Amino acid sequence: GYLIAPLVLVLVWLQRDRLVAGGGGHALAALGLVASLAAMAFARAASIDMVVYVLMPTTLWFALWLALGAGAARTLAFPVFYFVFALPVWAYITPVLQWLTVQAVTFLLGTIGLEAYIQNEFVTVPAGVFEIADGCSGTSYMVVALAIGTLMAFIERLPMRKAVKLVAVAAALAAVTN
Repeated sequence: GYLIAPLVLVLVWLQRDRLVAGGGGHALAALGLVASLAAMAFARAASIDMVVYVLMPTTLWFALWLALGAGAARTLAFPVFYFVFALPVWAYITPVLQWLTVQAVTFLLGTIGLEAYIQNEFVTVPAGVFEIADGCSGTSYMVVALAIGTLMAFIERLPMRKAVKLVAVAAALAAVTN
């Protein structure tokens, strides 16, 4: 996560020749900015941190669109939204990844013929009991794989279909290596 912020700045710097400020002030940009600010205020009042975090880059993007125009907003879209990889929203997928890890362990133990009793995240084998803890869920692997996959797709300027395939392969590799 700590490398994402400087990487975003580098991505903006690399796009500087494509970054042409046009006439800002588009009504749709103003509407989007007001809506995202209102949603952020509501989420903050309701203590829904994940929504606040996700709306941060969205609000920034609408502000850039309003100030610099649609062309500049399109150019800056990837760097602005890439910052999501630095935000603490990824902790919310930990339970899902932990469940997937339990399913993988169940499959592997069954495949090698080892008897196991699995209850939630606790695995009981003849040698004892072990827990597949939150830290074993592979959240870090997944975030890094998704960040690298999307960055590669952006740098290579892959068409959307190939970019989605690349990111899916990166996610699958993260799950398998965990």
